Amino acid sequence: MRRGWMLAAAALAAGLALPAAASAQDFTVSVIEPQNLWDPDFIEADVGQSVLWRFRTPDDQPVEVPHDVQLFAGEEPTGEPLADSGFHIPGNPDSPQSLEYTFEDEGAFTYICSIHSNTMRGSVQVGDDTPPTHPKLYLGLKRKRARGKAGKVTAFTPVIRNTGDALMQDAMVCAKARKRLVKVTNGRCASYAGLDEGESRQPKFTFKPTKRARGKKVTIKFIASATGLPSKTKRATIKVRG
Repeated sequence: MRRGWMLAAAALAAGLALPAAASAQDFTVSVIEPQNLWDPDFIEADVGQSVLWRFRTPDDQPVEVPHDVQLFAGEEPTGEPLADSGFHIPGNPDSPQSLEYTFEDEGAFTYICSIHSNTMRGSVQVGDDTPPTHPKLYLGLKRKRARGKAGKVTAFTPVIRNTGDALMQDAMVCAKARKRLVKVTNGRCASYAGLDEGESRQPKFTFKPTKRARGKKVTIKFIASATGLPSKTKRATIKVRG
């Protein structure tokens, strides 16, 4: 059972008035569609403040595809989640509509949608131990697998984002593949002089499998880099029909 429900149930059982809903208004996170992003994807909170994740768009419209929220302690979504909304199904009022969590400890926390974990990932920094200002490179893929045909174009769209709190300079995403099996038809790299805090780009790369790729699975490697930051790599595959 989620923390918010447990606190509410305890208060009602004791005959106490529930606190005002102000805690739910400390921070509100919405869903950006069709890109499937959190808004915002970084929050600085104090101990005792709450975050409300809602399955609605920033302009208060219902979402069109299923989502959930899972909250983890730490900078990576590993181990058991601290809170889990369950799956929201659009049009189903019996499915979860939101998730609220009150932070009682300092530290870093990560929240994701498990269905769209490549793009829907955010962080909460609680307390005075906020790390120094710095950029942070994130690379995701809107899809990892595709079917194609020799001579026909197939597209992939990586997502490069600055999830830190300072300008990220000379950001770049490049695509690599075996030339004998697939050709990159619209340029191998997309570059950006700078990405501000929270800013993202979604370059579209197109690929044309060759005749040698018929009946094979072709691997595409996407590599993101930026000045002074470790590079990030994601892989996608094209299953080429024979």
